Amino acid sequence: MTEIANLAQQGVKEINLLGQNVNAYRGEMDDGEICDFATLLRIVHEIPGIERMRFTTSHPREFTDSIIECYRDLPKLVSHLHLPIQSGSDRVLSAMKRGYTALEYKSIIRKLRAIRPDLCLSSDFIVGFPGETEREFEQTLKLVKDIAFDLSFVFIYSPRPGTPAANLPDDTPHEEKVRRLEALNEVIEAETARINQTMIGTVQRCLVEGISKKTPTSSKPVPPTTASSTLPARPT
Repeated sequence: MTEIANLAQQGVKEINLLGQNVNAYRGEMDDGEICDFATLLRIVHEIPGIERMRFTTSHPREFTDSIIECYRDLPKLVSHLHLPIQSGSDRVLSAMKRGYTALEYKSIIRKLRAIRPDLCLSSDFIVGFPGETEREFEQTLKLVKDIAFDLSFVFIYSPRPGTPAANLPDDTPHEEKVRRLEALNEVIEAETARINQTMIGTVQRCLVEGISKKTPTSSKPVPPTTASSTLPARPT
C-alpha cells in the first residue's frame, strides 16, 4: 500500500496488480486479520490519487463472489478482465487439472456481465492438448461464440518438462494443431471485429501512456475497458 500511495503522490493514475494467480492473494493486515484479494482491491480503491485500477492474471477457480462484487462497488476498477479458460471441454479441463468446468466459468461471466454489461473480456486458449478430440475442440469453438470475448490469445500445446502433461502422449499432429489454432482465431477475430464496430461513434475516456514509437507525433492512449490496446491520437 505504501508503494501505491507513493506512486499516486508522483502522479500515477492507474495501478495494475500483477500475479500468476493474483486473485489467490492472501495477506495479513495490521490487526492480524486475513486480507483476501477482494479486500485488497477495496483498500487500493481508497488510496487518494489513484483513478483507475486493474489486475491480471486471474484463475477461474479462485474467482469468488466477493471479487465479482468489487465490480459492482468499486467505480475505479476498470471494466476489463483477463480470465483464461484454456478449453471449452470439461474432459480437457479436467486433464489440465484446472479445477472448474466450462459451465462454472460461464456462470462467473454471467454474474459479472449482470453487474458490468460493458465488461471487456479476454481469455487464453490451448489447442491440441493431449487427447483433445475434434468434438472437444468444437466445444471450445461453441464456448467462444457463446461468451463473445473482446480479445483472446490462442496457443498450440507443446510439452513442458516437469509438468504432468509432459508424460501424456502428444497425439495430435502438428498440422492439425495449426488448423485448430487458425479456426479458433478466425472465430475470435470475427467477434472482436463485431464488438469493435459497436464502438464507432462512441466517446471513450482514455489514459495517455506515452509517445508512440511507430508514430512519434502521436500519443498512445489506452481505453479504460481494455488490457493492452493502443490507439493512435494526435495532440491538439
